[in-house]
Amino acid sequence: MPFSVFLSVLLSVLLPPVAAAENAFNPPSPVIGYRLTFEGRIMGLDCTDWTLSEITPEGNLLSRCGDYVMENAKAHHYNVVRVTRTDGQVVAEFLPYAPAIRFPLQTGARWSGDYSFYTMELNEPMKAKGECRVEALEQVKVPAGEVSAYRIECTDHLGVGSRRLRTQSTRWYAPELAAFVKGTNVQDPGRWNFALTGVGLGETVGPLASAATAAGEPVISPEVPTLPSGVNLDEVAPVLDFDDY
Repeated sequence: MPFSVFLSVLLSVLLPPVAAAENAFNPPSPVIGYRLTFEGRIMGLDCTDWTLSEITPEGNLLSRCGDYVMENAKAHHYNVVRVTRTDGQVVAEFLPYAPAIRFPLQTGARWSGDYSFYTMELNEPMKAKGECRVEALEQVKVPAGEVSAYRIECTDHLGVGSRRLRTQSTRWYAPELAAFVKGTNVQDPGRWNFALTGVGLGETVGPLASAATAAGEPVISPEVPTLPSGVNLDEVAPVLDFDDY
């Protein structure tokens, strides 16, 4: 079967129904074996080939990449709640979850949430507040191809002891692929930037078959997030101290 035909069949199974509101998307229906490959780093990890390996009785998604397992909680809009090693060691944990996305997803939607953020390197929890807004539904180019995606701009306010930091990130979520396909972070690109390189099921993985059609006139996304005119990046967020991050 040609990969383009295989991908069309896979996505017809995976895609969620469109909500009543125009251009609003509900959570997808997970498919065991769904595989996404990336360039860059995912959740700060040098592991970029992720496969959905298990759906728990609660509906949480467990995806594996090498020795890592990522858990996305159904009750929390499929946001990440933890990353562990296969031996059970916690690499990162977000309580109750990191609010990177919220369904139904549509242009203009806003949300925020308080959470704590633990990493093995830091070895102490950060208090955090995430604030996000869906800015547009647009065409975005990634190594895997071109796809229609929601551009979500988020600012996270972090606190460690007396220190207060802010980070600004942009992520593109493609409903047709039920996944974030690109992410950029202003302060820490080496740890958080990524882009989709392939999609598939099990051993079969490859580029997108064709460009997806966006609703309305497509807008090509910039390669990096931009700040409003006249705003200095140092005023928005200080550079992170990587020794403590």
